[in-house]
Amino acid sequence: LEEEADIATKSAVLQENEKLRQAIQEDERAKMQQEKELFLEQALADERRRLHAQAEDERVKLDQILSESVDKEKRLAEEVIKQREKSVAMSEEMHRLKHKYADDQTKTKLQLQDMLHGLQTQWLYEKNHLDEKFVEAMRLLTKAHADIVYLTKKNDALERQLYDLHEQHRVNGQH
Repeated sequence: LEEEADIATKSAVLQENEKLRQAIQEDERAKMQQEKELFLEQALADERRRLHAQAEDERVKLDQILSESVDKEKRLAEEVIKQREKSVAMSEEMHRLKHKYADDQTKTKLQLQDMLHGLQTQWLYEKNHLDEKFVEAMRLLTKAHADIVYLTKKNDALERQLYDLHEQHRVNGQH
């Protein structure tokens, strides 16, 4: 029974220790967060002061430059305007040239396609025409060959007839 009471007491002490540890951790986290926020606020304030001082220095310098060189500023503004006008003119010219180049390229491409199509059409026409001539020439050659064979046979037959007539005439003439 004493042991159980001792265990219960130790358990309660351990739970208290755990709660205390968690409370200490929470307190440390809160302190760290507060220190972090304080540091960030300080850094932000320092940066603001630095930027304000820098801006003030630049404002003073600009006031000095402006007071010393109103004419320079005017000339500079005129030069800037002139350069801007040149830039716009060059940009417009570049734009115009790009479009002209694209148009020329398209026209050239279309012309080349038309020429190629024309050449292909002409070539096909010539080829078909030559094919037709070849077929006709082959037909005529075949007919001419047949005619030659026929005429040769006819000539041979006529020569034989002539020879036979001549022989017959000779034989009849001797009688």
